[in-house]
Amino acid sequence: ATFKIGVLGADKKYPDSDSKSIDVKLTTDWTKYEIDLTGLDLSRIKSGFSFIVSGQGASVTFYIDDVRYE
Repeated sequence: ATFKIGVLGADKKYPDSDSKSIDVKLTTDWTKYEIDLTGLDLSRIKSGFSFIVSGQGASVTFYIDDVRYE
């Protein structure tokens, strides 16, 4: 899975001011993931959190809890 912040690129009329993503392997255990926002330009973030998962033809169920910005 990929978790992202800032997916609207410069090709859009109103892009996000910056972006970052992390790739993770999902498991059956609850796991805390963090995207380090240090040094990013957060002045105009419109897509604050997104994710991409691939089920390779199978359905995928996962749960997200307690998304925070600090």
